[in-house]
Amino acid sequence: MTIPAAYDLFHWHHPQEFIFGSWHGLSMIFAISYTSLLFMKNIKRLLLNNSQIKLLHALADPDQNNFYQLDADAPMAFTAGYYRPKCYMTSALRRQLNDKEYRIIQLHENEHARRLDPLKKWFFQLLMSFFPQGTSRLLNQMMVLAMEQCADSAVYRVTKDKSLIAMTLLKVRRLAVGSGENGPNDHAVCHYGVDSISERISYLLSNDKHKTFPFFQVVLTAVTMSVICVLSANIFHHTIEYTLSH
Repeated sequence: MTIPAAYDLFHWHHPQEFIFGSWHGLSMIFAISYTSLLFMKNIKRLLLNNSQIKLLHALADPDQNNFYQLDADAPMAFTAGYYRPKCYMTSALRRQLNDKEYRIIQLHENEHARRLDPLKKWFFQLLMSFFPQGTSRLLNQMMVLAMEQCADSAVYRVTKDKSLIAMTLLKVRRLAVGSGENGPNDHAVCHYGVDSISERISYLLSNDKHKTFPFFQVVLTAVTMSVICVLSANIFHHTIEYTLSH
């Protein structure tokens, strides 16, 4: 089929018809290519992190509390694994905890595992990769903070001593900073005592608790963004249309 001259790349006069050889086709190819690239990049990271976690799990020994102990000098506790997350603690950290502090960390990390937070974290990062880097970083930090607050709240439902929970958090943070060693990839795990410490303690000790997940605000924001995206796409379409039509 021969494409009429009015339908070539720079002469597009009939927006109600789709011709692959027009700017519509080029923009569609660009959008699909960019989306596929982001998906492949994040899937590759998922598979790489998963293989590293399997290796880590092979080196760990389970204790009587279903915590996996790692023989390492860096004091760390974290939850890792996408499909069946497991909770890990290094021997360096375990030696410096009393039973109450150990119980607090155990409850916290078990909540991450129950909620499949490492998988949620990866999926949210996938969605945020479509945003500008600064916006993506901010939204990812907010997501991590929300997950940590949920896990801290689960601890508080069992252990009512807020000061003990806060002191345990500070203690692990101080030990982690003092060691100077980095833990596993942040994309793959939920660390204890690493992310948003001051915000978590302020929220924990505050008597004026707000909803962890503001459902109405999130729905309103999603609807507003959807409307803006639809309108901006239409404006973008007509801007190119009127520029190229002659």
